[in-house]
Amino acid sequence: MNYNVFLVLIAIAVLYVVYALSKKKSSDKSVKEHFDTTYDANMNLVADSLLSDTVTIEDSPAYWRRLNSNLVNSNTVLQSEIETLNYELEQVSILIGQYTSSNATLTVSITNLEDLNSNLIDHINRVSGCQDDYPKYGISNCDSIFDVNTLGTYKTTMERNISELITSINNMLVHDKYDEVPLSNNFDIDVDTITGVIDKINDVKRRYNNLFNDLSNLPSNSNLETSDWATTASTIMTEAQSNCLARDQTRTCIYAESNTDGEVTRYFTSNMEHTFCNERWPSEFSCIKDPEDLCAFKDGILSSSNCDGRQSTCYDLFNGGTKDGQIAYNSASYGYTSTQLSNDEWKCELKYPDANSISDLSACENESYIQGSALANCEGNGGQWGVTSYACFGNSNIDESGGYATYNGSEEMPSVSSQSSGGQSKTWSAQSNADGSIGQCSVNSNCRTETETSDMATCLSQTDLNDYRNNYRCYGTTGANTGISKVDNSNYKNKYQLGSFNSDNEWSTGSCRQAHSNYSECRTKPDVETEVAWKNSNNWQCHTYNSGTGSVVTTNEWNKNYERIGEFGDITESNPTGIGVSTTSSNCRKEEDVEAQRNCLNTNQHDCWKVQTSNLTNSNVIRNYNRKWNSNDINNELDWFNEFITTSPHVDGMKTYGSGSIETIQNKHYTVIDDTTSDDYVNKTSFESNCSEMSSNCETRQSAISNLTAYCLSNDVRSNCYKMGQASSNQFGDQVSWSIVYDSRGRFGQYNTRVNDEGSNYIKCIKRGEGQCSTQSTVCEGQSNKCYLQPSYNSNNSNNFFDMSSNQYETSRVDTNGSNCVAPNSCITLPYCSYMTVDTSSGSNYFSGTIGGTDCSGNVNYGKKYRWTLESVSKDVVSNPSGYTDESNLMNSNMWKPIEMTDPPNCTRHPEVTSNVVTLTNENDDSYKCACDSNSDYDVRYFRNSGYTDNGSNGYSTVNHLRNATCSNNECTQVTYYKVKVKKDESYGCIGSNQILLQSSNMNCYNKTACSNLCLANGNFSDGVYNEGIASTCHEHGTNVTINRYTYAANVSSSLMTATGTCTDLVDTSCSSNLNPPCGYDAPVWTEGTDTICPNPAAARNTLKKTTWSRTVRQVVNSPTGCIFDSSYSNYQTKEQTASSGEYCPQDCKGRWGDWTNCDIRCGMGTPTQTNTFNITQQARGGGSNCLDVAKDRLPDTDKNLMNGKIDKNTVGRTFVIEKDCSPTTECILPQAPSDIIVSDINHNSATISWSNNSNGSVHINDVSYELRYKIASDPDTDTSWTDININEIHEYDLTGLEPNSSYQVQVVKKVENTLVFEGRSFGGETLSNEYASEMYNFDTPDLPECVRKSLPGLSFHYEYKWYKKKANEPDSSYVSIDDMLFGNPYGTLAWRGEQTSYTSYAFRKDADSTSYQHFVLCTEDPDGTTVKMEPVFVNTNNCRIKTDHIRT
Repeated sequence: MNYNVFLVLIAIAVLYVVYALSKKKSSDKSVKEHFDTTYDANMNLVADSLLSDTVTIEDSPAYWRRLNSNLVNSNTVLQSEIETLNYELEQVSILIGQYTSSNATLTVSITNLEDLNSNLIDHINRVSGCQDDYPKYGISNCDSIFDVNTLGTYKTTMERNISELITSINNMLVHDKYDEVPLSNNFDIDVDTITGVIDKINDVKRRYNNLFNDLSNLPSNSNLETSDWATTASTIMTEAQSNCLARDQTRTCIYAESNTDGEVTRYFTSNMEHTFCNERWPSEFSCIKDPEDLCAFKDGILSSSNCDGRQSTCYDLFNGGTKDGQIAYNSASYGYTSTQLSNDEWKCELKYPDANSISDLSACENESYIQGSALANCEGNGGQWGVTSYACFGNSNIDESGGYATYNGSEEMPSVSSQSSGGQSKTWSAQSNADGSIGQCSVNSNCRTETETSDMATCLSQTDLNDYRNNYRCYGTTGANTGISKVDNSNYKNKYQLGSFNSDNEWSTGSCRQAHSNYSECRTKPDVETEVAWKNSNNWQCHTYNSGTGSVVTTNEWNKNYERIGEFGDITESNPTGIGVSTTSSNCRKEEDVEAQRNCLNTNQHDCWKVQTSNLTNSNVIRNYNRKWNSNDINNELDWFNEFITTSPHVDGMKTYGSGSIETIQNKHYTVIDDTTSDDYVNKTSFESNCSEMSSNCETRQSAISNLTAYCLSNDVRSNCYKMGQASSNQFGDQVSWSIVYDSRGRFGQYNTRVNDEGSNYIKCIKRGEGQCSTQSTVCEGQSNKCYLQPSYNSNNSNNFFDMSSNQYETSRVDTNGSNCVAPNSCITLPYCSYMTVDTSSGSNYFSGTIGGTDCSGNVNYGKKYRWTLESVSKDVVSNPSGYTDESNLMNSNMWKPIEMTDPPNCTRHPEVTSNVVTLTNENDDSYKCACDSNSDYDVRYFRNSGYTDNGSNGYSTVNHLRNATCSNNECTQVTYYKVKVKKDESYGCIGSNQILLQSSNMNCYNKTACSNLCLANGNFSDGVYNEGIASTCHEHGTNVTINRYTYAANVSSSLMTATGTCTDLVDTSCSSNLNPPCGYDAPVWTEGTDTICPNPAAARNTLKKTTWSRTVRQVVNSPTGCIFDSSYSNYQTKEQTASSGEYCPQDCKGRWGDWTNCDIRCGMGTPTQTNTFNITQQARGGGSNCLDVAKDRLPDTDKNLMNGKIDKNTVGRTFVIEKDCSPTTECILPQAPSDIIVSDINHNSATISWSNNSNGSVHINDVSYELRYKIASDPDTDTSWTDININEIHEYDLTGLEPNSSYQVQVVKKVENTLVFEGRSFGGETLSNEYASEMYNFDTPDLPECVRKSLPGLSFHYEYKWYKKKANEPDSSYVSIDDMLFGNPYGTLAWRGEQTSYTSYAFRKDADSTSYQHFVLCTEDPDGTTVKMEPVFVNTNNCRIKTDHIRT
């Protein structure tokens, strides 16, 4: 039994598939149509139709005939297929009924069903194309055609294709109605729907026929004129809009107004409105009926009965009694009053508020609305109940006492956490009150905010044992130096000052405080351990030696020192452990070291003398001054300084000697170890070896002076001094040599050295100052000769002119006898000569009268010329060669001469110049020839050939002779001829061209026969030459007889004409290019028949009445011009016409629900909603089911209530929209302000600012920007005091342009650029701000460095001083003397000493225009007048400050 039932179910499923396949149509998105003449008997209604040929506007009438014929055939077969399928469905229905009678009957029926199933399988295989291995309907696998799910997919695809086909057909229909083929989302296509499609396609056929007739009436079927289509389209659009807006203007509609509960409160009548949307045309949806969806009823009588007995319950917030702040509410019921406004208008008015109302609300509200208001008043922000309700949080591992919280553990690293403690700060509940109202607001005064507990956790926690910037366990020390040790204080650095619950029902945020007054009370463990370890290793007390008393001194300093940080703020990112600075004293000597020095320097000492003879400048006898110890000396002997310094302090390697304190060197020396931090010194216990005694270089005074004198006067050291004598010049005023003489000065005489012994302890061999004794070579090195540079000589140039500006100066040399300074051997002291060439007729002797002539001796056709090179002679020509090239100067031998053997007197001959005379010839240059006479030696002739070869190159004497001789009988054109001078036979011996062109012009060669043939063949004369061809033809109007297309008429009777003649085209006047078509057809008026056509009313789908129309079409004479007229032609035509308006067949409303919209999951949205839309695709007509019931029936039971209160709509394109709640969303997160500002690399005008940007919360990074702000700390906190800098999302910025020695405040601000996107969204009871600013940070800039101060050399008072100045970027030639160096001078201020006003020091200050280093030079002037430059001094006056104590007297 179960098996039989299973077979029945299979059979039903297969039958459903067959039925579904019968509903299918295929289509293509690009509007393709193909109509096959062969169709399957059952299932081929849509498979091969409308899908192959692209529909385009072609201009072939045959194409339109074929397309329309295919449409008719396709639609006929489609109707037959549908009828057959309906019949088979009825048969299947009968069979299924028979199966239900009894088991016996069922058994028989099963057998029959198996046969039917077999037949169905064959049928499905056949109609699907799988029987012939050529599947249709989009079937890709014939093995799956019996699978319901797979066939369902094919069905969906075909339905979509049919929908696209319908859309394509709609786009093809160009008329002024809007009742196109209906497109149903549910795809309920039936027989009448297909009939409607057929009607529309027949209408398309009719319009194609009209287009065909219009095309047939055109002069040429191949040229479709489209220039006025845009105008036509605009006209059609205007008519369509007019037809839409004029529809149903006479019909009235009853409009209704409803309240929020869907109850009608007012009715009124008005004309039905329409709106035209041109972007939708030609779809029927382009004309929208009742666009505002206000026409609720089409029939009915206005009355006020709708108000009778109606009651509404209104809810009001409670303002009195025991509950304040509007968090409780009451309710009451109210009736309605009917008001007649006019004959066709009335309204229902709620009697609220009335005398019994408990509040002054102007509108009646429901309980849900009032509850929301009461909850908002309690849990929202503002009013009596304070800020918005927020979640409660708490902390772990803390103790609270006296308004402070502290960490309660004993761990080395404190840790406190923040977590939710449950509950809210305020909660509203719908509880009943004693006065009958509903609603209570509960407040939790112990509810702490997440910010409070998070700040407390941050304050009291240490995140890393290597980071002590926040909280940490405190340590200290006991004892000092080598007796120091660590102490655990058993407490922590931070405490947290608690907030409190305030009158706004909010827990205020506390602050993190330090539990100790200074850092010394709470040091970090790494800091203490580092100091203890440092001071307990290799540490000792420091000692010094007093040279005055020869005693050992004990100081208060120690070798090891430790400088801890000063305050808690010094624990930074760069020093997170707070460790201080461990230092070692640079010169901390042990007691045993100093005692060894005392013993060494106070036993067996005596004075020493030394002679220094390393070079002449440092040759002195000195008595034990200014020594230094050379530790590299094997004998540990003394090294001596090179010069005697009187003012500046100096170090001799052992002792420091101050200004005015000079000590005597004795024979014993103690080496002090400067680096007391080295391992050698730290580990050293005995220092006696540091004491050394001199074994040599400790002489007597007399011995030292004797040795110095012998050295100073020796020939190896002493030399003569020289200076410059008189100068000699050449004829151009250039100095070319100088004499050399002795240079004698005072006690030096003519020598450079002498011994200076003034009886003091300092005796010296001195020599003249730098630059005061010159040798013969250095004297000449101070002079230079002007040397003329050898110019470039080009023998191909007609002139080579050289001026005297091409020279350079070279250092002079000593001549061979040492008495003069002369030019170097390579130096040319006379300027170079200039040259020019001239051509003459003489090659043996130069004579200026032959310049420009030609030597034509020997009776030759081309003569010779001779080129001479001339050389400048006088000083004037040498100085300005180009100024002396005229004929008179060339004639003057004192100015120019040909090159001779002797050297020129006033210039230097160029080494590349030669005296050769060049012979010139040139048979291509007319200046060298004896030419023919242009008149007597030539005749004038005429030629047609461009090579002048006509008539044996003799040409013709006249143009007419040339024309008669050269124009041919196949030419009909103009040709070019040439007028030429031809050399006479007897003149061929002279020099000149044989043929000379005078001019070229045009000549007529129009042969009458050639011009006639060109006209008959081509219709024009453009070819110019007729070779061969046939006459062009055309078709005579009305007969299509072939005749000549062109006719020719000559302008003269002779065979050779002066013009082409006339050529006439007969097309369009007497004949046609193509065969003349049949004449066009008239367009008689259609006559409407009396019969009407209407489909089965049960299956009607927006179908109007149809009627049959007819007419007879005949040809029109001579339309188009020249056409073939057939008087016997007659074409009877019929069509079915759908009425533009009328009654529809009865039908149900149809439509479908879409998908629910996505829920908005963005943060802070509360409880979002989602919507669904029912689209009406077919309106109800003639009593069918209304759209409201159909839409509600298609919803699941859980959603049907969402349609309550909706008003029915019965218009295609209208919609029902329902809404329901989604799941609640999470709260949004606020951005965090920047923090952890660090200022580093601070100098007098800049600093580096770094910080942490922190989280942006729920705000997108593109909506966040940053701003760095700074101001002088003492300035008021106003917008004008702050300087704002817009920065990107960086963490560091170099701040420049600061003032020195100033205090600044800096702050980083995070800005939220777009808060509108969060409007209405919740941030956990807090408010999103536009700015989040960091804490202010203070820092100071240092003062500018002091300016440089220099001292002058200690020169004798009898010298006179002069000052010079210039800017650093100026050349040495820019130095100027300063005679008024007074206080306030922009270049500096002088200081002086004594009555002699010798300048000993100077200071500088910044002046207004100092933009670079300024360069100052101090010079001294010797009594004999010689100025000596001292060392240059560079002073930067831009970035320093001046102290007045730099100037001293």
